[in-house]
Amino acid sequence: MDKFFPKKMNTIPKTSSRKQIFIVLTVVLFSFIVKAQITTTVSGGTSGTTNANSFATLCGSNSNGYAAGLPRLTNATNTVTVTYSSPVTAVLIPFSDFGHSGSEQHRFDVIGQSNEVVSFGCSEISVSGNTASSPSSTTTHFGEATITSSIPFTKIVITSINGFNLHIPTSDFFNANNLIISAACPSTPVTPTLSAITLTNTCPATTADLASITASNTPANATLTWHTNTPASTATKITAIDALTAGTYYAAFYYSDADCYSDANGTGTKAVTITINTCCNAGTTAPLFK
Repeated sequence: MDKFFPKKMNTIPKTSSRKQIFIVLTVVLFSFIVKAQITTTVSGGTSGTTNANSFATLCGSNSNGYAAGLPRLTNATNTVTVTYSSPVTAVLIPFSDFGHSGSEQHRFDVIGQSNEVVSFGCSEISVSGNTASSPSSTTTHFGEATITSSIPFTKIVITSINGFNLHIPTSDFFNANNLIISAACPSTPVTPTLSAITLTNTCPATTADLASITASNTPANATLTWHTNTPASTATKITAIDALTAGTYYAAFYYSDADCYSDANGTGTKAVTITINTCCNAGTTAPLFK
């Protein structure tokens, strides 16, 4: 077999090397999973397709690199609803054919809020409140609307006011391109339900490992973290939990998309007490018998 494969390919990595590879792969996979936790669903309008050649670019430059426009579009002749699986505070909504037919008006309503802010990266589109308009002479066909709100939201309804089409991509495009600018911290903290709230060492070890404690109610878009104090924060986060001494430690849920622990204030933690028992270690010198 050596003549087909070089020796290096047949060499089994050392344990430390295998561990490093596993850690790297785990981090990469976890990063992808977290990024995809908040999903977007598009409903309403008339499902259809569009020719890539019908797309122009945002004010002459396609800043986000959507090659040849948007695939599999929803034709918003009346209304389209964009729903997010978890609360968000700022999102991007790509569009096409805005102004393609002349002067157009479309309204972006954040459901349950009245303080939404709508902005466009193109000066040809003007915004009044949450209504966007294009002049009759516009050449803008493609762009992005940025929707922000100081209050977290999960749903946006886009309405064509004067009957013109506005092409919005379908759900798979939103989810594949991660068009969420910022997620919202939970308004109500979820306190971890732990498998144990006390922990002791197992001799001969003189430290304890918090990894043996798990949470049964971890939210889909969060991970369990450990802290030296409460409220939980990045400053109090423990990076190595496998060799801890006696004391009280605090569990919390970290939301990567929103960059917060349990909620905006880091509350909702659960205390765990570690007790270290003294180990009676055998000596290395045999006793002398007379």
